[in-house]
Amino acid sequence: MPLPFRNSLHGVSLLLTALLLSMAACLHAQAGSLDDVLSRAQAEQSSGQYATAAADYAHATSLDGTVAELWANRGLMEYLAGQKPQAIVSFLQALALKPQLITPMLFLGKAYLETGKPEMGLPPLKKAHAMRPDDIEILLTLGSAYEAIHEPGKAAAAYKQATEVSPSQPAAWFGRGVTALALIEKDGRILANKDAASLWARALYADDLLAQGRRTEAENIYQNAVATASPEQAELLAETVRQELLNPAVFALSADTAASLQRLLPQLKQKSRVSAQVRCPAADTGTLLLKTTDAFREQAACAFWHAQFDLCAEKASHLLISAPTDPVGLYWSVKANERIAVAALSRFEQLAPHSAATSDMVGDLYRRQRQPDNALLQYQKALAIDPHDPAAHLGIAAVYLSEGQFEETIAAAQAGLADHPDDAQLNLLMAEGLVAQHHYDLAKPYLHQSLSAPPELLLRVHALLGKIDAEEGDTAAAIAELKLALPADEDGSLHYQLFRLYRKAGDLAAAKQAEAAARTIEAQRRQRAVTAVESSLADTR
Repeated sequence: MPLPFRNSLHGVSLLLTALLLSMAACLHAQAGSLDDVLSRAQAEQSSGQYATAAADYAHATSLDGTVAELWANRGLMEYLAGQKPQAIVSFLQALALKPQLITPMLFLGKAYLETGKPEMGLPPLKKAHAMRPDDIEILLTLGSAYEAIHEPGKAAAAYKQATEVSPSQPAAWFGRGVTALALIEKDGRILANKDAASLWARALYADDLLAQGRRTEAENIYQNAVATASPEQAELLAETVRQELLNPAVFALSADTAASLQRLLPQLKQKSRVSAQVRCPAADTGTLLLKTTDAFREQAACAFWHAQFDLCAEKASHLLISAPTDPVGLYWSVKANERIAVAALSRFEQLAPHSAATSDMVGDLYRRQRQPDNALLQYQKALAIDPHDPAAHLGIAAVYLSEGQFEETIAAAQAGLADHPDDAQLNLLMAEGLVAQHHYDLAKPYLHQSLSAPPELLLRVHALLGKIDAEEGDTAAAIAELKLALPADEDGSLHYQLFRLYRKAGDLAAAKQAEAAARTIEAQRRQRAVTAVESSLADTR
């Protein structure tokens, strides 16, 4: 995810100054036309004429292609002018001539990241980090690259170091919060899929229900989970609840949640193998230095009980390296990262400038966390600052669509399209709202405008066009569109639509294949969820 304030023009200016000083020493003996070209290029870059400066640096490298700093400056100008592919070539040439230049390493990583090739950007970024471990710009870019390849643990480590290096940097805290949320989602999903009936999965589910104010359901799930827990498990959960109740402010417990946990505690103590509270070993016993799975479990628990959430997350991460599906490790990872995310994003909001972009980013986070009211509040803050902010209109429309409020979806998308009629995502959301209300003729122009959407959204465009064609009786066109949308079929519904269309067209063999594929996808989805659903139903009876 792109982070705010990532590209500091002040930082780029300092890098350019360093390169120019180095380049001047290299070219001290040269004169004439090269000096004229460089003087012109430097004046242009100082006034922000990056494309023109890039052309002049290209001329300079044609006059003398042996100076790494010339290639690096050319790459920087190309990068700032938006010419990322050309910048990559220039940075590679600079590093071929002088492999230890930090600036082209950093910006080569950025250029690869911004052209959709984060895995290629990691080697230069990691090398730059090894050479300058406390460089904030390198840390932020490294974190973003790890996010892009879906390694939230490594991204979190980079952002955590960034918050330590530069505690007042908003982007560092934003990245820390976002990656904590990603770890919650990843580890929570693994636990739900692999061990949904465990005490730990059910305890997290009950915590989530408490946060939603669904106290009765949560207490029933907790009670049923504890009834089937081992004494050792009950003891561990009892101490966790006890510590949370002792420090409700530290653990951000609401009064209602505290009351529910207080009612649960006697049952937990009764089920525990001992009546005395669990005690963590003293630090000087050497337990904290042990690196066994049992030691990591104990260390994670003790860290959480002492509100050392970063340490808890670290120990859980170490445990999950050797045992990726360990339910206790996954439990502590989720619990710790919940607290880390809240603290990091709160710090980000304190530090970030009061802008529409800041509110949009926080709104997007709330939307992904399925908190529609909080998301809408942030988007409305953005519109109060900038009534023409397309990201806010987009976010509001997306929230209303997810809540099934189609009239509001259409109104929000329409407001955004008034200023940005060519925006592919706003056009798609407008079409979604219209299709949901069966206004197919009205939806088609917006879908055609959405054909320039990114690949992941284009699949949805084809699915909607297929639905409209089917409703209008154009079976052949509907089949063609739905076939293009199949990579997005997560529940079998698109294959099932194709089954009906093939049968209508008389292609029974293709219909049979589509039906079989639909059943397979549906069965796989049901298998992933069935344990969790059955467990939840049993707990709420």
